[in-house]
Amino acid sequence: MTERLGALYARWRQDLELLSAEPEMANAASIQRWEAAGLLDRSRTVQPPAALLRAHSELRSIIADTARAAQLLSNGYRFHSSRARCDGHALMLASEARFSALCESLAASGLSIARATGGADAGHDAAGGSAAGG
Repeated sequence: MTERLGALYARWRQDLELLSAEPEMANAASIQRWEAAGLLDRSRTVQPPAALLRAHSELRSIIADTARAAQLLSNGYRFHSSRARCDGHALMLASEARFSALCESLAASGLSIARATGGADAGHDAAGGSAAGG
């Protein structure tokens, strides 16, 4: 799940560089919102170990903000709203920074995203989803 969230941020940055037409940007943001909403739904079904409750709660909050940011971006590009685009980009940047800080915090405490959940080799990510699709 965390790998997918990281990939979502990377794709958002790539879309900023490669896409120029507002309808394309709106469609890309809609897809990102759909993906983030799916991650949020999956994160709600995960029961993390007690030691990771706070980190899991923060991850869920980050995912929710990412979905909201993508929604603002989609609406902003689709309906030509500069304010929605600016708010969406600001929220996306803030959620990306929070995600990076969470990953760094886990690493500093000796837990990598993979180690916190039994390792990437076990096929699970930090939020308990399958690395192969869910």
